[in-house]
Amino acid sequence: MSEEKNKNKPKNVIMTDIRTFSDMPKTSEAKLKSIRKWQKNNMLQINLALHRKNDADIIEKLEQVENKNGYIKELIRKDLENEQGNDQ
Repeated sequence: MSEEKNKNKPKNVIMTDIRTFSDMPKTSEAKLKSIRKWQKNNMLQINLALHRKNDADIIEKLEQVENKNGYIKELIRKDLENEQGNDQ
């Protein structure tokens, strides 16, 4: 039976000890309230819905990018630069 369990494990993988959320110190309600207030005043969250079939190319590209947020912002900034260059 132990051979069955080991058969599915990837080889040459080093397992490290990680802390679980229950091991981490608790955040006070006051701190959470402060964080939420700051986020409300300073951040905007935009959700993007993609159709699995029609937008498959976009989904595939985003899956390859480690920092999706940064990648999308970089594309938008390049587009804005191009627009400014065309206006002159």
